[in-house]
Amino acid sequence: MEGLVIGTFPEKRAVLPGESCPIETVFENHGTAPLELPSSEGPSPFAYDLLWEKDRSVRYEVSQDLRDARRMRDLPPTREFPPLTLEPEHKAQRKEDLAELPNGDFTPGKYLIRARYPFEGLPEAVSALSPFTVLVPHIESFSSEVSGNSNVLVTAYAHRREDGGLLIMQREAFTDPRENVAFRRVQLEPGPPVQVAIAVDAVNAGSGRWFGWLRAGMFEAANGWGNRLILRLNPVRVGTADTVLLSPGFQVDVGVGLFGFIINAKDEARLKAVRTSSGGTATAFETDLGAKEIGNVRWNCRPESGVTIYWQDKDGQVFYRSFDLQGKALDPVPVSTSKVPVASWDVSPLGNPVLLAAVRMPDGRYFFRDLGQPGEQSNKPLGLPPTPLAQFPEGMPQNPSFAFCATVEGKAKIVAAGAGKIWAMTASENGSSAWLPIGDANQPLFLHAFSPRGRTCWAEWFEKDVSLRRAPLP
Repeated sequence: MEGLVIGTFPEKRAVLPGESCPIETVFENHGTAPLELPSSEGPSPFAYDLLWEKDRSVRYEVSQDLRDARRMRDLPPTREFPPLTLEPEHKAQRKEDLAELPNGDFTPGKYLIRARYPFEGLPEAVSALSPFTVLVPHIESFSSEVSGNSNVLVTAYAHRREDGGLLIMQREAFTDPRENVAFRRVQLEPGPPVQVAIAVDAVNAGSGRWFGWLRAGMFEAANGWGNRLILRLNPVRVGTADTVLLSPGFQVDVGVGLFGFIINAKDEARLKAVRTSSGGTATAFETDLGAKEIGNVRWNCRPESGVTIYWQDKDGQVFYRSFDLQGKALDPVPVSTSKVPVASWDVSPLGNPVLLAAVRMPDGRYFFRDLGQPGEQSNKPLGLPPTPLAQFPEGMPQNPSFAFCATVEGKAKIVAAGAGKIWAMTASENGSSAWLPIGDANQPLFLHAFSPRGRTCWAEWFEKDVSLRRAPLP
């Protein structure tokens, strides 16, 4: 197409893996006759190449066309957009988010970006190269869960910058959880470590999502939606430097968040809950858990009845205690879920608590257990007997960390990391399957499993100093 020139320009020269990256691509008519081009209101006509700066080899090829073909969705009726007539010496601009196009994060490194038009076939125009850097992530805290009836994965994490400062990032999932677009919400000055918690929908809470962070006993919360930070509250003191922020938080009413903290005092452990709203942060309740020297604390929220706190004592046994939303204890004392130490466990954050665990026997064998709550069969949806786990793959550490995911088919998916890979298996009433590799992982952090719609399960983890990774489980 004679006279057609295109250029592409990232708005940000450096981003974290998966971070929103607006990019502006321009049609210019340097010829003497009008050019007929695709409408700027229609689908993107461009493809983008990311080349390694060091050798200019193509590392990624992405486009809206490839993304839409990859997504599993009902295609809307085809819309016709009238073509754009570009007069000589005129230009037309289009802005899109480069991070929305790939099926996963870009690997850290220095790149050069070029745009091609059209997105397939021989290009009629290719832009000049623009420099672009994907930063090395240093993730200090991570909170990620499936949110209520929307069944989307929501995430917040804290990245420690090279200058010692911190960025709080927030993300809402697309149809495919690997499509990762995160937004910078808050930048903090250098200081002590930060804990983060994303809030999941215990009720249909409308637009806007709460997330919070705790630093040296001071708690702050903010509300973000899309590419906007809607509201940030003033910090409040909730405890001491060793206070623990529970993950996730919950959205318990329209515009209202609920966040929990564990304060480990000398002779007792206390639960403190606060509510966040446009009016600020206020204490909901504070109560004694009836235990001390506890760790590995998680909680579950049922907005019609209250919250249940789960923890592990110094001997490795898991206990729980339930409270209503005013902090009144529903269990007179903490309740034990088993009589043996638990190696690894997790509990569902919403609805009837599903407590899944791996128990290591003295002879080194591992068993999967659906612990539920004693005497309450309704809280044991899997109904599985203790299931021996298959022999670990060669090179797997003897004390791995696990992640668990329950499905509606009455099965559980179990994930473990070791020998440079992430492994998965299935436990059912017929026993357990063999371990299968689902991804490479040399230094995985924050291993987690989740089920967006209760049918399929996924694993996610941060590969240290690389990026956030997700993979479907077999």
